[in-house]
Amino acid sequence: MKNRHIVTEDSKPYVSVGINEQRNCGGPGKTRPLVQAVLTVLFFLLILFAPQVHVWGLPPDLFLRLDPLAGTVATLSSRTVTTRILWALPILALTALAGRVFCGWLCPLGSILDLIGWVRDRVGRREQRGRKLRGLKYAVLVAVIASAAAGMNLSWFFDPIPLLSRAFTIGLIARAPAAIAIAWAVLVVIILLELVGRRLWCRALCPLGALLGFASVITPFRRRIGGKCNDCKACDRACPIGMELGAYHPSECLQCRRCMSICSEQAISFRRSDQSKIQNPNSKIRSLEISRRSLLASVGMGLTGGVGLRFPGKNASPPIRPPGAQDEARLAAACARCGECIRICPTGGLRPVLFEAGPLLLLTPKLVSRVGPCEYGCVACGNACPTGAIRAMSQEQKAEVQIGLAGINREACWPWAKGVRCLVCNDACPYEAIEMRAGEGVPKPFVLEPQCIGCGICENVCPVEGESAIIVYPTR
Repeated sequence: MKNRHIVTEDSKPYVSVGINEQRNCGGPGKTRPLVQAVLTVLFFLLILFAPQVHVWGLPPDLFLRLDPLAGTVATLSSRTVTTRILWALPILALTALAGRVFCGWLCPLGSILDLIGWVRDRVGRREQRGRKLRGLKYAVLVAVIASAAAGMNLSWFFDPIPLLSRAFTIGLIARAPAAIAIAWAVLVVIILLELVGRRLWCRALCPLGALLGFASVITPFRRRIGGKCNDCKACDRACPIGMELGAYHPSECLQCRRCMSICSEQAISFRRSDQSKIQNPNSKIRSLEISRRSLLASVGMGLTGGVGLRFPGKNASPPIRPPGAQDEARLAAACARCGECIRICPTGGLRPVLFEAGPLLLLTPKLVSRVGPCEYGCVACGNACPTGAIRAMSQEQKAEVQIGLAGINREACWPWAKGVRCLVCNDACPYEAIEMRAGEGVPKPFVLEPQCIGCGICENVCPVEGESAIIVYPTR
């Protein structure tokens, strides 16, 4: 009978491996946690402080640009190709070469989940859950792609990079409780899943992981188990996604190399090898776990959702969009709901759309001029958008784009209603779109429609309490 060796530490069964690899039998050791920590800190520096704080000249939406799922779905659903999708090609190439390195080393949400899991494991052991649910993430991916084919972007709800960005942009900036709840809801569920089982979100539901799983099928760097293996199962317990010793597939492996680090016999390696020699004779290579029935059901749900959510709300009214925004249908299709444009707006005037315009436009940006106008010469939102939902433009181009048209409420305007002299809107307008005309009593303001672009500066500075006497209305 084969002798079974149990890996121990201080004479106690060694069960859990968290952020810090606790054995030095080979593998990445402390390198991976260090890389995770550095990239996670960089992620938060970029989304919370750039460009106000210079972060090595990197774009604030760097991680969003590197997200191949966000770029693919935005391009497919909006029928518009943006050059920023090219940023994701190195991630796909890296995945095809080395496996799901992004999931195991680079993803900030994965790093946060590893940290939470490490803390959770100090309390008590978690069982390996969700092994039978691995195919579900492929169904989610197929549904997201199918909805994109129907013109609806659902990736923002499941894609880990936009949802993490959204939680710390919209979730912290928005003053509306509903927007904060929506921004944090999915992230809270993901954290709760981590408390139940290690990387349960990643192994069962993450569509980005599923997309990278398809790309990693061809990786030549796979787990190789040598003859020294004594079948102690320590690698099974250490694996964050519950990969059994005899059931390996590169599409599921996160390339974290914990199994390699924990193996006391140094029987596990990851090197380029002939596929027939990757596993021991008693193990097998698993196929992608999605059935034809699940595939067809996912396509159906994606198409149904893509078509059904396109119906506007009962009281739907077009919001005022930032300059450079695509038309309503393409904006909704391309927008990742990451909140970068809202976070980077210097006046705070960009706010997330809630349910007033229907589910199709949920969390897309709108301009609330009374809160903050579109600042003269500012083109930050277009430069920050990772998917091209808001096109980048120069200051000269922005001056020619009309996003709205100001209208004067004569019953509230002081010169019109009270005969009180007021020149605030006229003095504040940088486009000279308001003209004071002499007449009976004090001069009164008139809007010059050809010159007004709807920036909302006049509405913002109007001294009338409550609702402004001059309001910008959408023209799209």
